[in-house]
Amino acid sequence: MAAGDRQKQPGRVLLYAVLFSAWGAQPAIFRGSTGGTGGQIAALPSPEEMEKGLFLVLNRERTARNLPALKPFPPLTVLARRQSSEMARLGILMHTSAAGKSYTDRLVDAGILFAANGENVARSGTSVPEAIHQSFMASPGHRENVLNPDFDQVGIGIVRGKGGSYFVTEDFARGLVRRDEKEARGIVLRAMNEPRRKMNLPPLVLLDTLNETAQSYALKRAAGRELPAVPAFFGEALMRFAMGADLDDITAALTNADLGRYRRAGIGIGFIRTREYPGGAYYVCALLVADDPTAGPDDLDRTLIVLTAANEIRARMSLRRLELDDELCRQADLLISERKKAGAARPTAPRRGEFFFMFQTLDGIGGLLRKGLKDATLRRIGISTLPVKLQDGTSLQYAIAVIIDR
Repeated sequence: MAAGDRQKQPGRVLLYAVLFSAWGAQPAIFRGSTGGTGGQIAALPSPEEMEKGLFLVLNRERTARNLPALKPFPPLTVLARRQSSEMARLGILMHTSAAGKSYTDRLVDAGILFAANGENVARSGTSVPEAIHQSFMASPGHRENVLNPDFDQVGIGIVRGKGGSYFVTEDFARGLVRRDEKEARGIVLRAMNEPRRKMNLPPLVLLDTLNETAQSYALKRAAGRELPAVPAFFGEALMRFAMGADLDDITAALTNADLGRYRRAGIGIGFIRTREYPGGAYYVCALLVADDPTAGPDDLDRTLIVLTAANEIRARMSLRRLELDDELCRQADLLISERKKAGAARPTAPRRGEFFFMFQTLDGIGGLLRKGLKDATLRRIGISTLPVKLQDGTSLQYAIAVIIDR
């Protein structure tokens, strides 16, 4: 008898989902025997020799149909042999392990990443690989797995059971290689810049602050947590999310809208296994910020100038860089509003960690903050800036509020 099972992870991009569910084929029955000529019985091949033979026949079938050959994947072979051993011990065909684990469960337990998977199992009375393969091909469920163009890996396990019958497992998978955050971000950025190149638009510019914000959003989305509002000082901003096991599908989803008005970006990459994506999936957030280069420095530009100046001072003191914090930025906005109402016109530090300045240049602010930046335990900073024209109507200063905290 034989039984087949196929499972594929769901692919979900942005606002829609396509779900794939497992299914099983009806058993097929086949028998066979081995024998020699002249009344002599030929020596039986070893299970390992049968595995190699079945692998060759399987790939011969695929390449004859212009399908890519499968690559042997040792971790899958371990799982397949283990499953065949359990079936031989119990004398039954099954897709679950003796402990009740499905093939997907066993892949996860083994730490194998995958985008799709499928399994064929059979009991055979013959040791001839061609006969075993033809039995699989005669069953619709098995045939689907054998000819599935999504699969690129296979492991085959064959164990001889009591009474001389063979228990056969073919474990298929579409492999998934996890890219590190930097590499994945580069892939997404290149894909997003390609349509811009064709439209003669400048490439998107990644900013560390936007990357950090997008990264936090990607991880929150992957964990199913509520997302905070985009910081107001970013100005006009757009967030786009995509998720799935295939980075190519994700980048296609991220670039399927007109993004021409945006020039700066942050890309966040999260990778996680979930119930929906047991084999692993990328959660990607693209945070895009509009930019009008003719309008002079906007809120985000001014904030980054102050942040850079402060972190340059920290670097010279061999201290860790401060990270821009959304909540502290909102508090800094309130501080500017309060000082504006009070008519403050000279540097002051009203409370520990809070600073307010009226200053002509933004990049010189780091020197004024030097004493406040010395604390090695500080790690967060909030910044708010406001251009202020003086009474003569021509001179320009900036109201600058900075809040630093642990």
